[in-house]
Amino acid sequence: MSDKFIMNDLNNIYKEYFDFLEKYFLPLYREAEKNGITSEQLARDVKKSTRLFDSLVKITPTIVKFIEDFWERNHERVFKTYTSLPGLKTRFGGDIGPQDFEKIIEKVGLYFDTIIVPDPILRVATLPATEETKSFYLLKYAINQLHYKKAFITKTEPLIAILLPDRELVGVNKFNYSELANYGSVDSVIILNSLYNKKLNSFEEAQQFLQKFKDIDEAYKEIVKPDIIWWDENEPRDVFSQLESIKKQQFNGLLKGDFPYEVKDPRYLLFQLTGRLTQINDVLVRGNEINASPLISAPVSYHWLKVKILENQKFFLKGNHNNLNLGLTNSFLSNKNEWLGNITIDDLISIRDKGIISDLRKDLTSEIKLLGELSINDIDKITSHVDYNLNNLLKRHLSELEKIQKQFRNELLLKGPTFLTSLTVSLQPLLGNFLPAWTAAVGSIVGFSTLTDIFSCVKDFLSKNKMLKQAPVGILWSAKKQNK
Repeated sequence: MSDKFIMNDLNNIYKEYFDFLEKYFLPLYREAEKNGITSEQLARDVKKSTRLFDSLVKITPTIVKFIEDFWERNHERVFKTYTSLPGLKTRFGGDIGPQDFEKIIEKVGLYFDTIIVPDPILRVATLPATEETKSFYLLKYAINQLHYKKAFITKTEPLIAILLPDRELVGVNKFNYSELANYGSVDSVIILNSLYNKKLNSFEEAQQFLQKFKDIDEAYKEIVKPDIIWWDENEPRDVFSQLESIKKQQFNGLLKGDFPYEVKDPRYLLFQLTGRLTQINDVLVRGNEINASPLISAPVSYHWLKVKILENQKFFLKGNHNNLNLGLTNSFLSNKNEWLGNITIDDLISIRDKGIISDLRKDLTSEIKLLGELSINDIDKITSHVDYNLNNLLKRHLSELEKIQKQFRNELLLKGPTFLTSLTVSLQPLLGNFLPAWTAAVGSIVGFSTLTDIFSCVKDFLSKNKMLKQAPVGILWSAKKQNK
């Protein structure tokens, strides 16, 4: 199957998907874009408007039915593409879907050939939740999806992003989570042993151990490694604050009948661990099927990924976490590199069209191998080295800009940067065969014998300047300047 055929086939599939979302959500998406508000803020505002939200709740069953039917018809064709993708890939996980305000695809698209995104709309459609909760999240993630529409339907090679359903939500394996749940159960027992310094051998033993506590409060008091516990990034990290957050949230709009224990039951801790670790195993197992690195932006989910790897390495062969590219994604998504979010999908398309993503990737990972074999605890060393490479790229770019500007000044025999700027801007129309009326006077001021000389000099400068700005590092530099 040729790359061109793959792209055309996917574009046809995704067109139906996005046409449907635009039918119901395009006006709200435009409103969010116009006012610069996130999908989360928009969904909250709509929920406050009773009439508007009630209308959304009424059409939610229609949306759910379309999304489920759409993927039943198309999942096999998309999976064929999914498993045969070339290049360096990463698969999103750790949350329902990418958030528009985090600009995840924009940031990591600088390094990875293709970003694989399990459809968040299908995930919401199949949630064991109330219609109100589903409606809220359908609106939120529909806005997110429309934000990233261009990343999914562009015809770049390689594809920037590919949208697909979770394997457990379509076809003959629908709602069969046994494989992932088994992995999650094993991991939850391993981590429970670390929490309490025990040697429990099975999930049943873990349940029996927790039942010895009178309630979940007592179970939390007896934890000997509290740093492992982290459920809510908006609350203090101590275990009791984390427990209180869990109690306050209760089932948070999910159907209570789908939970095996009440929150006060000490076994609820095991249930939480299993849920989190099943989610992490989904990221690792499904990514491993096509050699894709995990892409996790949510801090809590990233924490559990690291905990799982660390705990597993105590009992199993040490895995090479460098292959997971955790240090790289950690760097791209870190708070100090927030400016990377200023890069646009159009910028990524430009980089792909020029076929230079591999050059940028090489620069970003320069000399990382010299760090040698690091443990998962040393992942920040890789992150710091990527940051170092990134800063060096930007310094080199700035040096190149300054070099051509100096050369231009020397050739024009000018010293004033203010006049230089006005001159450059004024002469840009030359590229469109338009001659400003005042150019004859400028020719006599700067000492050129003919206008052709100055035109040639300025055109050369503008051409070099344009090439630098449109290069990948130039795009990075422009993005960083926006944050100043």
